[in-house]
Amino acid sequence: MSEYTLQFELEEGVDADALAAEIQQRLAAVDGVEDADAEPMELRFGVAETVAIIAASVVIIKSTRELVDELKGLVESMSGLKEAYVELRGERVPLDQVTDE
Repeated sequence: MSEYTLQFELEEGVDADALAAEIQQRLAAVDGVEDADAEPMELRFGVAETVAIIAASVVIIKSTRELVDELKGLVESMSGLKEAYVELRGERVPLDQVTDE
């Protein structure tokens, strides 16, 4: 089993609580996901820039590549999401840059 921290960057004006609940529900329904949680928060970059995100954690019993493929489909199918990231080795990595290594 592996645990991953995910971040979904939100478009302006979306209902973050409702979107977090939907993301949690959809992540929990993914084959191979053992546990999922999601909650809205703000991420601060420097002094002036704040970005609304939904932070999620998942525990999976399948490969990272399969999880990334599922996440790409989730982001494409949900309105209100701009980008998704996976935290790997302390770095915030965009989904399209995640490799099997």
